[in-house]
Amino acid sequence: MPPGRFRLKENDQIFFLHIPKTGGMSLKQILKHRVGEDRFHQIPIHKFGEAHAQELASYRCIRAHWDYGFFRALSRKPVYITMLRQPVSRMLSLYGMIQRKPDSRWYTEDIHRFIDTIGAQRLQVHFLAGTISGRPLAGEGLLEVALTRLEECACYGITEYFRLSADLLCATFGWPKISSLEIRNEAALGEKPQADREIVAHIEETCRMDLKLYQVALEPFLARTASAA
Repeated sequence: MPPGRFRLKENDQIFFLHIPKTGGMSLKQILKHRVGEDRFHQIPIHKFGEAHAQELASYRCIRAHWDYGFFRALSRKPVYITMLRQPVSRMLSLYGMIQRKPDSRWYTEDIHRFIDTIGAQRLQVHFLAGTISGRPLAGEGLLEVALTRLEECACYGITEYFRLSADLLCATFGWPKISSLEIRNEAALGEKPQADREIVAHIEETCRMDLKLYQVALEPFLARTASAA
């Protein structure tokens, strides 16, 4: 994934594999600006099954809360990009989002129950490995596939380094740098839950593969951003 070396062909499509609560709403604005609003398309999760390759063919960039297996909805394999986030922060943010949606089927006031249900089923490794829509994997096999998929991405960012991630995205595709950056956050100030040591330990145990994924991804990411500077 050397910055500035990925040349998009005329018929290439970018798929933004948007893992929930990784800063994707901010990245979406950058992508829309760079490819053109009329060539950017986002698919709501409840309408994913309605996506057809012929209808999607005209878009330069597609965003969805879906996993690596999205390519099955397209006529050709897309150019993947994604974002990762420190797993404890992401899980707390995900829980905070659900708390603002009491009509959600995932809603519960018990954070430990939440971690054991949606948290355990929607890890970042699941999105990268393609197990949201594909066959189940477990253990080190899941992590290995997720790391392989991450390396296949033309570019990936890290939420905690969003400015660097935006610069790397632009450098990778040869786009002009973003002069002003609006970081969007749907959560109001003070709405994110506080976590004690017990909750953090529970998240770290549940997200141990995500923690490994994040640790492995961080060093090459920082090296690539340094090269892109």
